[in-house]
Amino acid sequence: EYLLPVLVVGVCCGELCDLRSPVDECELQVELIQTASILEERVQGPKGDAFEDAPLRASVFDHEAEKAPTSLVKALLAKIQNPERVLMIESHSAAGVNNATAAASSATLSTPNSLEVLGAASAFSLTVILVALCLFGCVRDRYPAVYLKKVNDPGSHGEVPPDISSSFGWMTVCWRLPVDEIANHSNLDHGMLVQFCDAAVMCFLSTGLPALLILCPLCALLGAGTASNLGLLGFANVAKGSWITYLYPIFVWYTVVVTQAFIFRAQRAFVERRYQWLRTMTEPRANSVLLSNLPDNLMKESALRTFLEEQIFGASNREVLQSVSFVKDTNQLDKLITERARYNEDLQKLMQGEVHERRKAVARAEMSKVEAQVAKLQGIIEQSDDYNLNLAFVSFHDRHDAVIVLKLFAPGGNEDIIAELPPDTDDVIWNDLRPSQSQWLYDFSGYFLLGFVFVIFVPLVAYNASFTEVAVWEKNDSNVKSFMNLYPAVAVFSDAIVAPLVLIFLMGILCSIIASILVNFFVLKARGILQHLVQRWYYVHLVQ
Repeated sequence: EYLLPVLVVGVCCGELCDLRSPVDECELQVELIQTASILEERVQGPKGDAFEDAPLRASVFDHEAEKAPTSLVKALLAKIQNPERVLMIESHSAAGVNNATAAASSATLSTPNSLEVLGAASAFSLTVILVALCLFGCVRDRYPAVYLKKVNDPGSHGEVPPDISSSFGWMTVCWRLPVDEIANHSNLDHGMLVQFCDAAVMCFLSTGLPALLILCPLCALLGAGTASNLGLLGFANVAKGSWITYLYPIFVWYTVVVTQAFIFRAQRAFVERRYQWLRTMTEPRANSVLLSNLPDNLMKESALRTFLEEQIFGASNREVLQSVSFVKDTNQLDKLITERARYNEDLQKLMQGEVHERRKAVARAEMSKVEAQVAKLQGIIEQSDDYNLNLAFVSFHDRHDAVIVLKLFAPGGNEDIIAELPPDTDDVIWNDLRPSQSQWLYDFSGYFLLGFVFVIFVPLVAYNASFTEVAVWEKNDSNVKSFMNLYPAVAVFSDAIVAPLVLIFLMGILCSIIASILVNFFVLKARGILQHLVQRWYYVHLVQ
């Protein structure tokens, strides 16, 4: 009977060590050792210091079968009649235990301390910020055309910019610069970007500081949990049933209310500045509209004038329109302009080289001929209505009339004609004003590519989160594990820097991919519309 525990362990090792993985083998051995201990207690006396001479009955196995795996008990009953194999099984068991222990120890991976990772990431971020500030302070004086273009020009409101001649004096001045000053001196988009950053900072201070000063100390001191390192400051250190759990729903609603308040306040400020920007818009953009989807009977200047003046405004005693400019089909002209550029390049090479004067004269004559063809075709296109497309820029004498047309033919209405506020001349994408006949195919391809990027982006980010961990590197390569054990600081900085940098790269290249798809497959008409669409699709990826 005293061989019973050894038999139990031996049966396990003899049957399963060759069929299980090292981890599974170790777990099964633990279960069998526990079963052997239970059986041994049944055989021992009340004090457990000696075995009884009573025989071991089969009912003991029947009763303990409910506590041990069925297959293991069957194996034990099948081999319990062979005690002569005990020594061999015992040695096999010891070898199996040693192998499982070695395998388990080899699978153990070193994980850097989370506090050390946080400190390394904070130090790296602070270093990058300081280097960027110093670099900007040095290069802005070296390249004034790029960084000091408007510093000496007064803003549109007539105020003179402050003195920022020193290398780092611009920091305090820019920090105190109001949003209206930025919007007037630069443009409204730049001012709204600064206001967005201000709203984000206020949200962070209003929600982050209470969490850091109230919730974190409560979790660390009164949470009664078992977390360590950074887990002490979070919900992971709060024990089940603790009164601290009731504070979290309150803080969640506090965060929602505060965030909405700052968003609505920023929105009200934006609407006011938007109205001010519209009121101060200069002509001809202020009193002009861009009409698109014009029918064939209105693709002539005289027909469009008659339609707007008589059918829309019914004005017989006053002049409504100031000018009508159709977008022209210039495919033939583009070919001549390309040929002229090629002739001009060849002429410049001939003029710089040592060639006969007759070749130079022939090249100049060909250049003059192409220029004459370009000028002739350009005059024909400007005067003829046969080259008109279904888009036209219409300027009115009165801005009120332009607003009426914008309201009557607004996008999404019942009219086929669409009226839009024209973009700035420097912002127009002229190639988009000549859409292709198969534009539906381009639109379908563009949406397909955007959906494809949407589908593969989440797995890519998830793969980055797992691939950039030091523990994964150590698991795949023993040399990396040895190196990290010798230099633990490298492991800390790797966990703190590699994953954030890769994620920043992925998020940055995502904007470029979205912009490339939008430019090549969709009709945008202006770069401002491109910026708006990139922001919308980028937000979709952030939400997912």
